[in-house]
Amino acid sequence: MVLTDERESEDDQASLARRRKRIEGRFSGPWAINVTQTMLSWQVAMRVSAVEVYLQDALTFLGVYDAEFMRTRRSEQPWDYDAMRLASDADDALWTFCTRWSRGFVADGGPKRWAAALARSGLGKFDAVDVTTLEAMWGYRHLRIHNGGRLARDFAVRHRSVAEALWRDGLQLATVRGWADAADAFVAAAEAGIAGRLRARLGPELIAEREQIEFERQMRMWDDRMWRNLASKYPDDAARIDAALADPDEEVRGRLRLELIMRESGITDLSAFDGIPDAAEGSPLTEDARSDA
Repeated sequence: MVLTDERESEDDQASLARRRKRIEGRFSGPWAINVTQTMLSWQVAMRVSAVEVYLQDALTFLGVYDAEFMRTRRSEQPWDYDAMRLASDADDALWTFCTRWSRGFVADGGPKRWAAALARSGLGKFDAVDVTTLEAMWGYRHLRIHNGGRLARDFAVRHRSVAEALWRDGLQLATVRGWADAADAFVAAAEAGIAGRLRARLGPELIAEREQIEFERQMRMWDDRMWRNLASKYPDDAARIDAALADPDEEVRGRLRLELIMRESGITDLSAFDGIPDAAEGSPLTEDARSDA
């Protein structure tokens, strides 16, 4: 970290200040770095991205598990929603359909439009959310990503007071904290609305079941990706990999996985692992040794 915090001791703040100056002193001219401005501006950019990703994922989840809501969206894609749902709830096609819709929703507009659209759909109350502050925050993220953090005419016209403060004082920590609080309030309102509708439609037991289905789906995707990577890295073992995947015995896949991983580490002799009992079958370790481990 290179930004000081009032909660830190004076020695820590002084140490961070020296570190910041040391970094800034290494560059000059067109390569000059203002560490404080750089760190603060990228904090804003990352928080905006996190809010957008959260909103997209939450709406995707809602679309997959709330057919009534999704049908009212009238999303225009090569196939309609009901055709996708026939494939089964856990099928990738349905997730892809809902992801495309939620991505389009997030890409079309900003916090002001999102808050109005979500409120009309009964997905949260945004009266207490300062959408004007959020619009300025999103506008600044655009400057950071697409204009090197420099002010632009369009931003100055839309957010005159913010632009004047940025021109006069630069981006201040207090401004970033205010933006962060507004973003947190927006996420809290959206989460309350979306989660509330899911609870009302599905109930807690079905929600837990759906979450388990999604977890297993993600694990299958991760496992398939890992095996594909291993097959491409070790083409001579492709036949063994295919045979292991077709074998219902998980131990066969586990041993081949271990062998390939050990090979990457330069270990080819797996005999040292023979005879090691599984902990679930009764490990010879004593209770004291287990706790120490």
